[in-house]
Amino acid sequence: MSSTAPALVLIHGSWLGGWCWREVANRLASSVRVLTPTLTGLGDRAHLASAAIDPTLHVQDVLERLAIEGVDRVILVGHSYGSLVAHGLLDPLGDRLSAMVVLDGFLPQPGRSIFEQRPDIQQMLVPHRLADRPYLIAPPPPEHLGIDDPGVAAAVHQRLRPLPIGTHTVGLDFSAQRLARTPRSFIHCQRFGLLAAEADTAVQQGWRRIDLDAFHFPMFSAPDALVQVLASLCRD
Repeated sequence: MSSTAPALVLIHGSWLGGWCWREVANRLASSVRVLTPTLTGLGDRAHLASAAIDPTLHVQDVLERLAIEGVDRVILVGHSYGSLVAHGLLDPLGDRLSAMVVLDGFLPQPGRSIFEQRPDIQQMLVPHRLADRPYLIAPPPPEHLGIDDPGVAAAVHQRLRPLPIGTHTVGLDFSAQRLARTPRSFIHCQRFGLLAAEADTAVQQGWRRIDLDAFHFPMFSAPDALVQVLASLCRD
Protein backbone atom coordinates (compact mmCIF):
# COMPACT_ATOMS: atom_id res chain seq x y z
CA MET A 1 0.00 0.00 0.00
CA SER A 2 1.19 3.53 -0.71
CA SER A 3 2.30 5.62 2.26
CA THR A 4 0.49 8.57 0.70
CA ALA A 5 -2.80 6.72 0.26
CA PRO A 6 -5.60 7.69 2.66
CA ALA A 7 -6.32 5.45 5.61
CA LEU A 8 -9.73 3.79 5.81
CA VAL A 9 -11.39 4.72 9.11
CA LEU A 10 -14.31 2.45 10.00
CA ILE A 11 -16.66 4.01 12.57
CA HIS A 12 -18.99 1.52 14.18
CA GLY A 13 -22.64 2.07 15.01
CA SER A 14 -24.96 1.49 17.95
CA TRP A 15 -24.19 -1.27 20.48
CA LEU A 16 -21.00 -2.24 18.67
CA GLY A 17 -17.30 -1.45 19.07
CA GLY A 18 -14.17 -1.44 16.96
CA TRP A 19 -14.14 -5.24 17.34
CA CYS A 20 -17.05 -5.58 14.89
CA TRP A 21 -14.79 -4.73 11.93
CA ARG A 22 -12.12 -7.34 12.63
CA GLU A 23 -12.94 -9.72 9.80
CA VAL A 24 -13.45 -6.91 7.30
CA ALA A 25 -10.32 -5.04 8.41
CA ASN A 26 -8.14 -8.14 8.22
CA ARG A 27 -9.19 -8.74 4.62
CA LEU A 28 -8.53 -5.14 3.63
CA ALA A 29 -5.24 -4.75 5.48
CA SER A 30 -3.06 -5.92 2.57
CA SER A 31 -4.25 -3.10 0.32
CA VAL A 32 -5.12 -0.19 2.63
CA ARG A 33 -4.36 1.01 6.14
CA VAL A 34 -7.44 0.41 8.29
CA LEU A 35 -8.32 1.97 11.63
CA THR A 36 -11.27 0.81 13.74
CA PRO A 37 -11.68 3.15 16.72
CA THR A 38 -14.01 2.22 19.57
CA LEU A 39 -16.31 5.02 20.70
CA THR A 40 -16.49 5.88 24.39
CA GLY A 41 -19.15 3.94 26.29
CA LEU A 42 -19.25 1.07 23.81
CA GLY A 43 -17.22 -2.04 23.02
CA ASP A 44 -14.21 -2.40 25.28
CA ARG A 45 -14.91 1.12 26.56
CA ALA A 46 -18.40 0.26 27.82
CA HIS A 47 -17.22 0.72 31.42
CA LEU A 48 -17.02 4.46 30.64
CA ALA A 49 -20.70 4.74 29.72
CA SER A 50 -22.50 7.70 31.27
CA ALA A 51 -25.36 10.11 30.69
CA ALA A 52 -22.81 12.68 29.47
CA ILE A 53 -21.80 10.78 26.34
CA ASP A 54 -22.85 12.42 23.09
CA PRO A 55 -21.70 12.57 19.44
CA THR A 56 -19.26 15.41 20.14
CA LEU A 57 -17.28 13.15 22.46
CA HIS A 58 -17.26 10.44 19.81
CA VAL A 59 -15.91 12.87 17.21
CA GLN A 60 -13.09 13.59 19.64
CA ASP A 61 -12.49 9.85 20.09
CA VAL A 62 -11.79 9.49 16.38
CA LEU A 63 -9.66 12.65 16.16
CA GLU A 64 -7.46 11.50 19.04
CA ARG A 65 -7.01 8.08 17.43
CA LEU A 66 -5.96 9.72 14.16
CA ALA A 67 -3.52 11.97 15.98
CA ILE A 68 -1.95 9.07 17.88
CA GLU A 69 -1.65 7.00 14.71
CA GLY A 70 -0.17 9.90 12.75
CA VAL A 71 -2.77 9.64 10.02
CA ASP A 72 -2.92 12.44 7.48
CA ARG A 73 -5.56 11.70 4.82
CA VAL A 74 -8.61 9.55 5.50
CA ILE A 75 -11.65 7.92 3.97
CA LEU A 76 -14.41 7.81 6.57
CA VAL A 77 -16.92 4.97 6.73
CA GLY A 78 -19.76 5.53 9.19
CA HIS A 79 -22.07 2.61 9.88
CA SER A 80 -25.58 3.33 11.19
CA TYR A 81 -25.16 5.84 14.08
CA GLY A 82 -21.49 6.11 13.09
CA SER A 83 -22.59 8.16 10.08
CA LEU A 84 -23.46 11.02 12.45
CA VAL A 85 -19.95 10.87 13.91
CA ALA A 86 -18.49 10.87 10.41
CA HIS A 87 -20.42 14.03 9.53
CA GLY A 88 -19.14 15.65 12.71
CA LEU A 89 -15.59 15.03 11.46
CA LEU A 90 -16.12 16.97 8.23
CA ASP A 91 -14.95 20.32 9.54
CA PRO A 92 -12.19 19.16 11.93
CA LEU A 93 -10.60 17.08 9.15
CA GLY A 94 -11.09 19.63 6.40
CA ASP A 95 -8.96 18.84 3.35
CA ARG A 96 -7.58 15.74 5.04
CA LEU A 97 -10.88 14.01 4.25
CA SER A 98 -10.62 12.26 0.89
CA ALA A 99 -14.09 10.70 0.84
CA MET A 100 -17.11 9.97 3.00
CA VAL A 101 -18.99 6.67 3.02
CA VAL A 102 -22.26 6.06 4.87
CA LEU A 103 -22.90 2.37 5.43
CA ASP A 104 -26.65 1.96 5.90
CA GLY A 105 -26.71 4.96 8.16
CA PHE A 106 -28.36 8.32 8.75
CA LEU A 107 -28.07 11.49 6.70
CA PRO A 108 -27.91 14.03 9.52
CA GLN A 109 -28.88 17.65 9.22
CA PRO A 110 -26.64 20.22 10.94
CA GLY A 111 -27.58 20.62 14.59
CA ARG A 112 -30.41 18.06 14.57
CA SER A 113 -30.32 14.83 16.53
CA ILE A 114 -31.25 11.44 15.15
CA PHE A 115 -34.37 11.36 17.30
CA GLU A 116 -35.40 14.79 15.96
CA GLN A 117 -35.06 13.60 12.39
CA ARG A 118 -36.51 10.15 12.98
CA PRO A 119 -39.14 10.20 15.77
CA ASP A 120 -40.09 6.67 14.78
CA ILE A 121 -36.66 5.45 15.87
CA GLN A 122 -37.08 7.29 19.16
CA GLN A 123 -40.36 5.46 19.72
CA MET A 124 -38.66 2.20 18.86
CA LEU A 125 -35.63 2.57 21.15
CA VAL A 126 -36.73 4.55 24.21
CA PRO A 127 -38.89 1.71 25.67
CA HIS A 128 -35.71 -0.40 25.86
CA ARG A 129 -33.84 1.85 28.27
CA LEU A 130 -32.30 -0.03 31.17
CA ALA A 131 -34.37 0.27 34.34
CA ASP A 132 -31.35 0.89 36.58
CA ARG A 133 -29.54 3.14 34.06
CA PRO A 134 -32.14 4.88 31.90
CA TYR A 135 -29.44 6.69 29.92
CA LEU A 136 -28.60 3.34 28.28
CA ILE A 137 -30.59 1.46 25.62
CA ALA A 138 -30.43 -2.34 25.61
CA PRO A 139 -29.08 -4.11 22.48
CA PRO A 140 -31.50 -5.75 20.04
CA PRO A 141 -32.10 -9.51 20.37
CA PRO A 142 -29.90 -11.93 18.37
CA GLU A 143 -32.59 -12.61 15.78
CA HIS A 144 -32.56 -8.94 14.76
CA LEU A 145 -28.91 -9.04 13.68
CA GLY A 146 -29.62 -10.65 10.30
CA ILE A 147 -27.16 -13.48 10.87
CA ASP A 148 -28.33 -16.82 9.48
CA ASP A 149 -26.36 -19.00 11.91
CA PRO A 150 -28.09 -18.81 15.34
CA GLY A 151 -24.86 -19.76 17.10
CA VAL A 152 -22.94 -16.93 15.46
CA ALA A 153 -25.79 -14.53 16.16
CA ALA A 154 -25.75 -15.48 19.84
CA ALA A 155 -21.97 -15.05 20.01
CA VAL A 156 -22.15 -11.61 18.44
CA HIS A 157 -25.01 -10.61 20.71
CA GLN A 158 -22.93 -11.40 23.78
CA ARG A 159 -20.44 -8.75 22.68
CA LEU A 160 -22.98 -5.98 22.17
CA ARG A 161 -23.18 -3.30 24.85
CA PRO A 162 -25.98 -0.88 25.83
CA LEU A 163 -26.12 2.33 23.81
CA PRO A 164 -25.77 5.73 25.54
CA ILE A 165 -28.98 7.55 24.65
CA GLY A 166 -27.15 10.86 24.21
CA THR A 167 -25.86 9.55 20.89
CA HIS A 168 -29.38 9.96 19.54
CA THR A 169 -30.69 12.96 21.51
CA VAL A 170 -27.86 15.37 20.64
CA GLY A 171 -26.97 16.61 17.15
CA LEU A 172 -23.77 17.91 15.60
CA ASP A 173 -22.99 21.03 13.60
CA PHE A 174 -21.13 20.63 10.33
CA SER A 175 -20.73 22.48 7.05
CA ALA A 176 -23.25 21.36 4.46
CA GLN A 177 -21.11 23.15 1.87
CA ARG A 178 -18.05 21.09 2.77
CA LEU A 179 -20.14 17.92 2.60
CA ALA A 180 -21.32 18.87 -0.88
CA ARG A 181 -17.68 19.21 -2.00
CA THR A 182 -16.67 15.84 -0.57
CA PRO A 183 -16.80 12.67 -2.69
CA ARG A 184 -19.44 10.60 -0.94
CA SER A 185 -21.11 7.22 -1.26
CA PHE A 186 -24.11 5.63 0.43
CA ILE A 187 -24.11 1.84 0.82
CA HIS A 188 -27.69 0.64 1.23
CA CYS A 189 -28.29 -2.76 2.82
CA GLN A 190 -31.25 -3.95 0.78
CA ARG A 191 -32.54 -6.51 3.28
CA PHE A 192 -33.10 -3.83 5.93
CA GLY A 193 -35.84 -1.34 5.20
CA LEU A 194 -35.50 1.10 8.10
CA LEU A 195 -33.04 3.32 6.24
CA ALA A 196 -34.41 2.93 2.71
CA ALA A 197 -35.65 6.52 2.69
CA GLU A 198 -32.14 7.73 3.56
CA ALA A 199 -30.77 5.79 0.59
CA ASP A 200 -33.26 7.47 -1.73
CA THR A 201 -32.52 10.89 -0.26
CA ALA A 202 -28.81 10.31 -0.70
CA VAL A 203 -29.28 9.94 -4.45
CA GLN A 204 -31.33 13.13 -4.57
CA GLN A 205 -28.53 14.94 -2.73
CA GLY A 206 -25.83 13.77 -5.11
CA TRP A 207 -24.43 10.78 -3.25
CA ARG A 208 -23.26 7.73 -5.16
CA ARG A 209 -25.57 4.89 -4.14
CA ILE A 210 -24.38 1.30 -3.86
CA ASP A 211 -26.89 -1.44 -3.09
CA LEU A 212 -25.66 -4.38 -1.02
CA ASP A 213 -27.58 -7.64 -0.70
CA ALA A 214 -27.26 -7.74 3.08
CA PHE A 215 -28.93 -6.96 6.39
CA HIS A 216 -28.08 -3.94 8.52
CA PHE A 217 -24.94 -5.50 10.01
CA PRO A 218 -23.09 -6.59 6.83
CA MET A 219 -19.76 -6.94 8.65
CA PHE A 220 -21.33 -10.10 10.14
CA SER A 221 -23.84 -11.25 7.53
CA ALA A 222 -22.02 -10.37 4.29
CA PRO A 223 -18.35 -9.58 5.00
CA ASP A 224 -17.10 -10.69 1.57
CA ALA A 225 -19.49 -8.41 -0.28
CA LEU A 226 -18.72 -5.51 2.06
CA VAL A 227 -14.97 -5.96 1.60
CA GLN A 228 -15.38 -5.87 -2.18
CA VAL A 229 -17.36 -2.63 -2.04
CA LEU A 230 -14.98 -0.91 0.37
CA ALA A 231 -11.92 -2.03 -1.59
CA SER A 232 -13.46 -0.63 -4.75
CA LEU A 233 -14.17 2.72 -3.09
CA CYS A 234 -10.58 2.90 -1.86
CA ARG A 235 -9.34 2.47 -5.43
CA ASP A 236 -11.53 5.22 -6.86
